[in-house]
Amino acid sequence: MSFLASVGVTNVDLMYVGMPRVPQEGEEIFSQDFRVLLGGGAPGTAVNAARLGIPTRLATYLGSDLFSGFARAQFEQNGVSPYNLAAEGETGIPVNVTSAMLTPGDRTFATYCKPTAITDELLERVYTMSKGAKLVQMQEAFCRYIASCTRKEPF
Repeated sequence: MSFLASVGVTNVDLMYVGMPRVPQEGEEIFSQDFRVLLGGGAPGTAVNAARLGIPTRLATYLGSDLFSGFARAQFEQNGVSPYNLAAEGETGIPVNVTSAMLTPGDRTFATYCKPTAITDELLERVYTMSKGAKLVQMQEAFCRYIASCTRKEPF
């Protein structure tokens, strides 16, 4: 069976829409709208492919936190069943969380990103998940994966 494999960190974007300007330090400004959206290149590729009916596999990090729960629900609604790269029993928030303030002239971001080590064991799991894919899309941090694939049988 042909499929697309996508590998990378999931983002949950907190969007403050319609800000008149970026607030000064210590100042509160209210937005006209607020949205919580699923983001990230790898998840976006997987979701869009699944919406087109393309069989898709996504390897990403998910935990037991509120933001991971939101991402899981979004994946489910879009027909994507993620392969979890988070370590068993891992705590904290393994997804990137971004607050974006959109003003008439520009946008400003604040992001939380938990550092994750790309280990040989993790790369082996990524290889196993994506073996047989017709196309593999991944974030730059996983580029070592390409070298590990050359030591194995071709897709």
